[in-house]
This record gives sequence, structure tokens and C-alpha cells, in this order.
Amino acid sequence: MENLKKLMMLLACMGIVATFTSCLSDDDDDKDANILTPAQKSAQIFEMAGTYNGFVYTTSDKTMKPDSIACTWHVSATDSVLTIPNFPVAMLANGINDSIARKNLLKAVGVTFKGSLHPYYNNNHTKGYYTFWLLANDDKMEFTIEDEGESHNVKVGLAYQMYVNASLGNAVVYSVGEYMSDQMLSYILVKDVAIDNKTFTTYWPLYIYGKK
Repeated sequence: MENLKKLMMLLACMGIVATFTSCLSDDDDDKDANILTPAQKSAQIFEMAGTYNGFVYTTSDKTMKPDSIACTWHVSATDSVLTIPNFPVAMLANGINDSIARKNLLKAVGVTFKGSLHPYYNNNHTKGYYTFWLLANDDKMEFTIEDEGESHNVKVGLAYQMYVNASLGNAVVYSVGEYMSDQMLSYILVKDVAIDNKTFTTYWPLYIYGKK
């Protein structure tokens, strides 16, 4: 089974796959895959709970090189919620061509992302390897940006799956993730950004990678 660091490097090169599990699973893993019981789901969330330090990654649409911003997030064992208190909205400028929209996004601060973790059936708990869905609690993050004395309303549209441009053609990416050895890796999918009711479609998925 590939480890999380290898997968992170693969994603950094934008080798997009339909799901992480299709890349990480092998014949031995498939033998251990099962539909989780409520007790197993609770145990998985409990093990994943805690505070993580890591990065949000994407790839620049200009240079095709990986870009990252340091961030911290927390997973709550009581309600299965993953919270990023300072979500790096400025990174979304990578997928937007409009210069004014880019300028506005680079000024965004203090935006919070919240999503619920849903343990996935392909679970190799005997080896400490878990998979999950990360579903945004709201399909839009809405906030205000102040720029040169003017206020701009921003709505970031989130998705659980989307088509993206990859090196080998269009691919489907899902809002899924993996946990192993206190390390977490997961997609956060942004489908569009609306600034003052003008919508810009984005094509680059974000993903988080960090360790407790």
C-alpha cells in the first residue's frame, strides 16, 4: 500500500485519480475492506480527532507548479467536524484569470471552513489505515472583503465531486481523504467563486496534508 507522503507527491504533480483509495489499495487491502459498523465509525472518528499542523496545497494555473500555505485544523470527536479557522482563500486566486478578482481574493482573511467527516467503507483498521468523505457543512462559504474602502461580497461554492483539468485529460475528483499514523490527507473541492455576484469557475482542487 502506498503511504500518504507518496500520495501527496503524486497529487502535487496533479496526477489526479478518481479516488485516493484506488491509488492506495492493493489486493491485501481489498481483503480487509468492509462496511463499517456504527462502533467502527465512532472508533475511527475518535482516532482521527485532534489538532493537525500542515498545509493546504494546490497547483498554479500559470506555472503548473505546486503551491502551498501553512494551516492548522481540528477534528472534533464529539460531532465529527473538521474546522480550518483560517482557511487560505487567497489560494483560490490560482484558478481565476480575472485580475480584479485575484486582487480581491488575496486580501481575504479570517475565513472559516467546516466540514463533516464520514468514515468510508474501504477501511483497513487492522493496519491503522482509514478512509473518509469530507463534506462541507454548507455548500458555500460567504464572507466580505474590504479593499480600498469598498466592501466586496464573496461566496465560495463547495462540492463533493467535480471535474478538473489534469495532465492526461479531464478527471473526476471526489471530496475524500485518508488517515494513517497521525497523518491526514483530504481533498477540499471548490467549484466556483462569486465576487459581487460575478461568478468565476475554478478548475484546481485543494487538498490538505498534515500531522497531529
